[in-house]
Amino acid sequence: MAKLHFLTIGILSMLLFAIISCNPLATQGPEPAFLNISAIEFIHDFEKGPRLHQIDHVEIFFENFSIGYYELPAEIAVIPTKEVSNLTIRPAIRENGGKNTITVYNMMTSYIVDQTFEAFETYEINPQVDYASNVVFDLVETFESSNSMTFDLDGIDSTMLVRTTKDANDGSYSGLLSSENGRDILVGSDFLFTDLDNDRRDVFIEFEYRNDIPFEIGMYAFGGGNSLEIPYIFTFPARAQWNKVYLNFTPAIFNIPSEGYRIFLRTNSSSSFLSEVFIDNLKLLHIQ
Repeated sequence: MAKLHFLTIGILSMLLFAIISCNPLATQGPEPAFLNISAIEFIHDFEKGPRLHQIDHVEIFFENFSIGYYELPAEIAVIPTKEVSNLTIRPAIRENGGKNTITVYNMMTSYIVDQTFEAFETYEINPQVDYASNVVFDLVETFESSNSMTFDLDGIDSTMLVRTTKDANDGSYSGLLSSENGRDILVGSDFLFTDLDNDRRDVFIEFEYRNDIPFEIGMYAFGGGNSLEIPYIFTFPARAQWNKVYLNFTPAIFNIPSEGYRIFLRTNSSSSFLSEVFIDNLKLLHIQ
């Protein structure tokens, strides 16, 4: 009986060892290394506007596999499986200003580096990105030496966007929409943009703003001597601090093909007091 008892214990011990060995939670996994990414550096030519951006998220590819989106600054654990690992960092934006619409911004390049990693070491990564080489800039308006938003759409000479030194997010000048007695303002871009293809290639508007009253930005489609306000308009509530947004107009251009398009700005005020909307670094860009 003693031999049988010890044999039974031996068999049970082997079974228990096999079960534990198959349980990934009971084994020590590979040893990680860590990436530390503080911020994205934007290095484009100043002809394309100031190097201001609001890239506060990235998508990371490690050894050619996406390991997810991360808000910056971020520290990320990775498990190297090769002597030298490939790391790709793709800049991501809050598309259309939404809190839950984080997406890679295809207008910008990715940061790619081959890196040797050692377990438990932390590696400072400083990504630098530029605008992609296939991006076309239809408009870069900094208001420093010009004002290309003077096309009168409401027929009222006194309701216009003007250059001002009163406030600027960058440089010395910004654009100002000044509204009194609840009178709204509707102005458009001087240029009619005729090279925006409706084949789903990305079309974005970037700009910075600070405003006392709500305002809207959108596009008019022009063709055959007629104009149509595209029902794809972004509204911005009052905001005391400057903010930058990236607006995706690709669906608008795709759904309403036209000979040309014009950007418009419109205030939406019911206030009897002087109200102001400041605009800076307005860009219209698309993928060629």
